[in-house]
Amino acid sequence: MQLFCKNDLKKSDKARLELKEDIQSSINNISLKNESPRHSTPILDRNVLKVNNDLHHTILSNVELETACNFKDIPRLEEWETFSGEGEYNHMEFMKTIDMFKEDFSIPDEYISAILHPLFTKSEKKWYYKTKQDHGKHSWPWWKEQIISKWVNDSWRFKMEHSFEESIFKIERDRPMSWFLKQIDRLTALHPDMSETMIHERILRKCGGYHEHAIRSRFIEPLSTEYSINAMEDITTRTKIGRNGYKPPIDNKKVHFIWPILVQNRQELMRYQLKKRITQRQTVRYLYMKVTLSSLKKNN
Repeated sequence: MQLFCKNDLKKSDKARLELKEDIQSSINNISLKNESPRHSTPILDRNVLKVNNDLHHTILSNVELETACNFKDIPRLEEWETFSGEGEYNHMEFMKTIDMFKEDFSIPDEYISAILHPLFTKSEKKWYYKTKQDHGKHSWPWWKEQIISKWVNDSWRFKMEHSFEESIFKIERDRPMSWFLKQIDRLTALHPDMSETMIHERILRKCGGYHEHAIRSRFIEPLSTEYSINAMEDITTRTKIGRNGYKPPIDNKKVHFIWPILVQNRQELMRYQLKKRITQRQTVRYLYMKVTLSSLKKNN
């Protein structure tokens, strides 16, 4: 019994010594690491990592907040142009409005495609549902192509061209700004590649002789829409040019100058007047120009 107790004591003492040596060696290793030079790569503290993560989340939150603000500034659905298929160029105004909102508010195509269904009205809504059912979900550029291929056809072009040719400016009936801009929209819808100068030239031909001449005499090259409208407004409000019953003044010197010739060639002038279907006043002008040119040739 005593021998067994002595053996146990020896084993426990030996284990205690081994444990003590292990602890001492661990302490020595830690001391050596502290005395050795630090590594060149810094070890980030967990608190620093936490701050960086918080900053990252803050940046993401700011981006999301900015996006939310942009969507908040988008015009309400009631302010968007609807498409009924009626009118001369309703589809052009519809596409132009959406493109303008898309550019001004940086609206993605997915948002525009999602709100198209309430923008179509009347029978055009059925066309939209049928097209979407056949082709599925698509972006806004794809829908623009479908609208153009559907409504910009030969029949529509004929109606637009006829409307433009029949639209003659009348001071008693038309307002210069609304009439001029309407003709621009018609020509732009018909000929998207037509230059601004050519558009103005074609529109001015619809103003009538005296009115057209008065507008052109005020022009400063190059022609611009704003200056053209201002000239029309100025002429219609400050003069009687182009109104019903307007007769431009005739220089009496011209009449006295050509009166002998007018008497001599009365029958010839009457035939010329009937042939050209012009007034006597216009005939006198024609004769004056003819006599003036002939006299200049003789002098030369």
